[in-house]
Amino acid sequence: MTHITHTGKIRSLPFFVLAILAGVLIASMAVVATLAVDNLGTKVIRPGSEEFSLDADSTIVNTAISKAAATTAASGDTTPGSDATIGLVQINEALTADNWTYKFEVIESGVNTWGATRTYKVEVYADGVAQTTLYFNNATINAATVEGVTVKVDLGSGNLPDTMSVVVTKVIN
Repeated sequence: MTHITHTGKIRSLPFFVLAILAGVLIASMAVVATLAVDNLGTKVIRPGSEEFSLDADSTIVNTAISKAAATTAASGDTTPGSDATIGLVQINEALTADNWTYKFEVIESGVNTWGATRTYKVEVYADGVAQTTLYFNNATINAATVEGVTVKVDLGSGNLPDTMSVVVTKVIN
């Protein structure tokens, strides 16, 4: 009569098989997600594909991409730009109705962190290509509330870019 004994190699086999099955499952989900995005006819900007460069006194929040509801004339496209307010005045390049629009807010990092003479330049890039340069200032200080601007950039009517980069530079302190 022959006895079969178990070894450590045989015991680890089920874990090895499970690891392979998990890898196949994860790869399958990635393919399904890719197909779903491609079927939309546009690219989706995923978290982590946005890059921001700005000073310690400023913060970028509430990024979004949507279709422009109406054609809008440019605002804040020359220096010193529009005055930052608690109502987040909009600065934008010329926007065309039904084009994709990249929207974000540039706000003070805290109450009263921007001085009264401060002017900023906002440069926006899509896939490394310059889209627009806009300006805003802080001519009127509200010492009790965070101030800022809403920025909108026309991305055209075609496919969305894979990456967006925003550079906010203090021009005048």
